[in-house]
Order: sequence, then structure tokens, then C-alpha cells
Amino acid sequence: MATWTSFPSMPQAPWQDLFARYLETLRPDISEQVLRELAAVAWIEACELSPFEAAELEAASWREYRPH
Repeated sequence: MATWTSFPSMPQAPWQDLFARYLETLRPDISEQVLRELAAVAWIEACELSPFEAAELEAASWREYRPH
């Protein structure tokens, strides 16, 4: 199982926002920061990524994501 550490100053990737919104529907009483942390962990564990692969995925998602 991968271990993931996220820092509040890190930008959130688009896929992480999607997971956070999904988790919010399950537990609306959880804070937004906790939802984002859980979303990151859920995604990494579902994909069985190493911490290095997870960091690469997040960097790639930001290269692809361009807000309008």
C-alpha cells in the first residue's frame, strides 16, 4: 500500500477534486482539507501507485489541466 503525504500549500489536481466531491456526498460533515487528503489516498491505493508514481501523475495532471 502506498503512503502519501500532502501539504496544504500543494495545488490540488483535477482528479483529486472529483474524488473529494464524491467523498463529500458520503460524509458531508468532513472538512474540505480532510476530503482532499482522503481523495488522494483513495486514488493512489486504487491504482496501486508508488509515492513517486503518484507525484508524477499529479504533475502530469497539472500539465494537462488549463483553467479557462
